[in-house]
Amino acid sequence: MKKIGLVIRETWIRQVKSVSFYVMLIAPILAMAFNLFISNSSSMQFGGMNSAKNHESLSIAYVVKDEKIPYQGVVDNTDLATAKKKLKQGKLDNYAVISLSGSQIKANIYGTATSAKDDQKIETKLAILQKRVSIIASKITPAQLKTLNTTPKVVKHYAADSNKKLAKIISSIAITIILYFFMITYSSIISQEIVSEKGTKIMEVILSSIKGGDYFLGKIFGMAMVMLTHFAIYFAIGFVAFKFHKLDSLLAKGSIGYETLKNFDFRVVLFVAMGIYFFMLLSALAGSLVSKIEDASKASGPVVILILITFAISMSNLGSAPSLILKVMSFVPFFSPILAPSFMMGGYLSALESLGSMFLLLLADVLLTYLMVKIYPKLMLQTDSVNPFKAISSAIKN
Repeated sequence: MKKIGLVIRETWIRQVKSVSFYVMLIAPILAMAFNLFISNSSSMQFGGMNSAKNHESLSIAYVVKDEKIPYQGVVDNTDLATAKKKLKQGKLDNYAVISLSGSQIKANIYGTATSAKDDQKIETKLAILQKRVSIIASKITPAQLKTLNTTPKVVKHYAADSNKKLAKIISSIAITIILYFFMITYSSIISQEIVSEKGTKIMEVILSSIKGGDYFLGKIFGMAMVMLTHFAIYFAIGFVAFKFHKLDSLLAKGSIGYETLKNFDFRVVLFVAMGIYFFMLLSALAGSLVSKIEDASKASGPVVILILITFAISMSNLGSAPSLILKVMSFVPFFSPILAPSFMMGGYLSALESLGSMFLLLLADVLLTYLMVKIYPKLMLQTDSVNPFKAISSAIKN
């Protein structure tokens, strides 16, 4: 155990001190910050344009020519000569001359062409004036006026769990993206880490001083510690940012944020840990099967393709119940690490089904770990280009 601990420590320190770790850590943060900067800049730019337009839309004067029009409280009356003078001086964009023909309001607008938004504002004011004129012309009684002005009563009966439904979708998206990011990133790192040592004299020396299986376990657990460090740093940054911006209201009981975090229960966290570990083992196996260091970049290819396929399936099924085929796939260890947590958070896997899928994944983790402990030292000393299945078979027999 002491030797395994030393390998874990050495692997963790070497990876955490590497430049690639900091690049991997900072790159997503910089990408998010850049996207926020671009979106905020666009919002400010268009917001400023809209503010200018809104300011301009107010520069219109109303000239009420008929004293019978009850304009008070709706528009400010300006005399025609003043309106013309201000328009000529550029202090106004438009002026509207409002007159009465029988019981109908008429408006003539002079100046620059108005936008659809400006037209709506002008027409709203004119509609109010028209309603007042029509009421006066119809000579209705106060009781009739009260009846005429009756507004509808709206009682909202929204589903109590509407936030929960949206939270389930958000949770499914979040867990799928998190799993995709960590699996893709560390699959490449682990496979390249193992390939870089394969067939070297250093590996022969190492395997002469420590059991190959123990060295493999130390390597895998060391990389797991690196991943946990990576995740812990992101969690700390998120927590500090959350507290700094005082966003506690987002996690108020019953809110979408509260319901989303509630979906990350112990079952999901445990499943995620077992799923990531399974793909770490697959990446290690892929790396140990490569015969040449020059092929290190190709080592993680099959595992990455499997992750991409599972990610695409999960994202295409968000917010809808999975078909029977997809549900069956959520029990297969090669697909369940991404599909099952997403379906669990979406409420599409029962507690019993979740436990069944979890048991199969745990069984796969144990069996694959046992296999790798047994064949790892033999594969690492093998430098001949042979069929992967033949290499595994040969390693098991020997």
